Amino acid sequence: MHIGKAGGTSWNQMLSGVARSRHARFTGGKHFDLSSAKTQCLNCDLAIHFRSPVSLAISHHAFFQGLAWSSNIIGARQKNIAEYLDDYELMLKTTQLWRDGNAMMGWLLGTSYYSSSRERFTAIASLKHKDKMSTTDIAIAENYTRSCLIDDDARHLAAKRLRGIFYFGFLDYKLNESMQLLQEQAGLSELPKLSHANKGSNKSKKLAPMSASDMINVKAKLADLKPNDIWIYNYAKSLFDARIQGLAPCDYPPTPPMPKVLCRATNYRLQCDPTSAMGAVDFTRKTMGLGNLKLIPKAFVEMQFSIIPPAVDQFA
Repeated sequence: MHIGKAGGTSWNQMLSGVARSRHARFTGGKHFDLSSAKTQCLNCDLAIHFRSPVSLAISHHAFFQGLAWSSNIIGARQKNIAEYLDDYELMLKTTQLWRDGNAMMGWLLGTSYYSSSRERFTAIASLKHKDKMSTTDIAIAENYTRSCLIDDDARHLAAKRLRGIFYFGFLDYKLNESMQLLQEQAGLSELPKLSHANKGSNKSKKLAPMSASDMINVKAKLADLKPNDIWIYNYAKSLFDARIQGLAPCDYPPTPPMPKVLCRATNYRLQCDPTSAMGAVDFTRKTMGLGNLKLIPKAFVEMQFSIIPPAVDQFA
């Protein structure tokens, strides 16, 4: 399961070599989340690699600016990440860079940006064809959108699925121990080595410089935008420590207390509590697509917004 900007290309190269040494088939190289991974290989041992959600978002923003299609989005290549987080319209056009769930939680729930599930494609199709959709498909799209607004049941489900994954490791937490655990679980004679691949083009050299305090503020904002990703990341670290200590599943650590959610977003609306690092935000995206050409269909916007409580009640 390849999470974007978590070192996935490097891990894919390494794991394909591991599979060859075990005379096994490796299915990877694409951004599979749990829903699409199950359709690709029903009886496979699942492996996934994690990175701090905040670091991942910063890396994803820099990588995105080097992609050809980013030139089609007004302002995308002209703003550093501090300026980007102050441009709510631009943020909502590129939610895959920062939205909660895109770093970890959505991959375990099968609702990531890259999901190949029917729910994902139905939700996308509804943007343009809601007037032609059946009642059933509209319900599927609504359920998909609702599933992206993560609740306690979804958090416990993600934690349960994490405990059942054959192997997971980290790019930025105990990397050597990640390699040692993979060697042990895969029965390898040598310690696997991770190379650095897919660095991308760095466009940030042309952007306005940021001070240390700017970066501290950026990290605080991203932390408030991604509470569920950070929650499952912290649980994954404690679970990983239990695995490298050789603890039995019955002795695995409990899930941590549920996170305090100060920001929520769909692809079309961002809301943040005044106490968050983002400050008080209630912003509705005005257009769809990469440019400023098409207004968002009102019916679909209302469908998305109807599942978000009014701002006055949201953080009670």
